[in-house]
Amino acid sequence: LAATAAPPSTLGLAKSVEFFGYRGGSVRASAVLGNNTCSGGSHLDCPDEYMYNVSVTFANHLADTAVLSRLVRVQVPILGVRIVTNATHYKTNAIVSFYVLQHQGSQPLYTWNFTDGTRTGPELQQQWNFTSPGPRTVQTESTNYISGNWSNI
Repeated sequence: LAATAAPPSTLGLAKSVEFFGYRGGSVRASAVLGNNTCSGGSHLDCPDEYMYNVSVTFANHLADTAVLSRLVRVQVPILGVRIVTNATHYKTNAIVSFYVLQHQGSQPLYTWNFTDGTRTGPELQQQWNFTSPGPRTVQTESTNYISGNWSNI
């Protein structure tokens, strides 16, 4: 059994998971997470990005076979990451704020590279104190389980 996840065309749409790899029969799948349930043939449209316990029943003309269950993480790929700052010129030892603007993607983790140090976490905002003069490039990598995206300023 294998599964592929297809991204939605815009934010907020159902996330698709397609099952394949079984010849000679049909596939019936369902997924449950709390009050969210999605079901269908070999294609599921699930309403959110979560871990789903997916149960698949394989059938052919002779009989249904055993139900197979797997835990599947459904996520939206990260796209369109941009960072901005509150200043383009600053004094040495001044606190400079950086922000990630809203973008597509579920449950991102951000790694910030400030040229003279890094930080990792889920925060959309970071503050940094540059202790020496000179031009800087600040870069952030946004990642989740299925994708990643870089942005710099």
